[in-house]
Amino acid sequence: MKLTSRIPISRINQVRVATFVVGAAATALAGNWFGALLLFLCGAGGLACAVYARRPDSLDISRLNAMEYRDERDRVLARHGFAAVGVAALILSVIEFVAAVVLDRSLSLAMVQVCLLTAVWSVANSRAVKRS
Repeated sequence: MKLTSRIPISRINQVRVATFVVGAAATALAGNWFGALLLFLCGAGGLACAVYARRPDSLDISRLNAMEYRDERDRVLARHGFAAVGVAALILSVIEFVAAVVLDRSLSLAMVQVCLLTAVWSVANSRAVKRS
């Protein structure tokens, strides 16, 4: 039996929770106990939400917010939500980029973030057009 079949949450949530836990461990090793606790609590909260959303009587919104899709309808609804998030992330990244240039702080990180989000957005749009 594969490990993932025994874990009662989706693969994306397994990765998300593991990322928080590994980040918490690395932060603890660096001596930042507040940051480690914060990351661990975020991972525990994400795990709790995902497990809650897997219940048979969970609401659509619970499943969508926790990325625990039950069927194709959930996946279609999630795509609409992620499309809106993607546009908002791109707009906020452009604002961050402009602020970094004006304030002369974190310019390289902001520029990389905007470029990566723009590339992801372009690829996602291309795939959506090809599928329709």
